[in-house]
Amino acid sequence: MLYILFLFSLILSSSHALVQDFCVADLKGPDSPAGFACKPPGKVIVDDFVFSGLAKAGNTTNIISAAVTPAFVGQFPGLNGLASPQRS
Repeated sequence: MLYILFLFSLILSSSHALVQDFCVADLKGPDSPAGFACKPPGKVIVDDFVFSGLAKAGNTTNIISAAVTPAFVGQFPGLNGLASPQRS
């Protein structure tokens, strides 16, 4: 019985993420382990899905001759919820 209840709750909790096309981060709100809250669809703009940071050369004058360019939700709001469960 406990197994069926667990399975039923898992199905209900994942069903919303399956119908949600995208969840652009509303960076004005608080961050949580599940990501930022979703921006209303009417306020989503093209720039939310564009990240030009990877086009710039990084500083490789270090001991391992490597550079890292961060591309997290703070720089690229269209990534919200892709690495963690989406929420409404």
